[in-house]
Amino acid sequence: MLAAVARAVSQDVIGLVASAQAYPCEQQPLGVRLAVPLTIQSIPANDSTAQAATLDCAHRGRAFLVDHATSANFHGLGFRNGRVDDTGGALLVVESSVVIRDCSFTDCSAFTA
Repeated sequence: MLAAVARAVSQDVIGLVASAQAYPCEQQPLGVRLAVPLTIQSIPANDSTAQAATLDCAHRGRAFLVDHATSANFHGLGFRNGRVDDTGGALLVVESSVVIRDCSFTDCSAFTA
């Protein structure tokens, strides 16, 4: 995921194929930072019964950081096990425009002191 986001240019669409196996979240301190406007979406697989691509953070951080006027669209994704000792359990959005459509969040948490 990190490599695809790093190569992305403005308005790119990154597709994750739906699978019974979850995609692991990158172990970045704040999550993968989106530096340009992007769409990240689930793509149905022909040979799978999975309904969506799922990102599993394994309780070791968050999936994405969207900050400072970057825009992002998340479509049809599952986010699970996001956990941070801060704000934004699976996604952290700071001064940005984000569309979240048909996504699920399972067992994601953020704790602030």
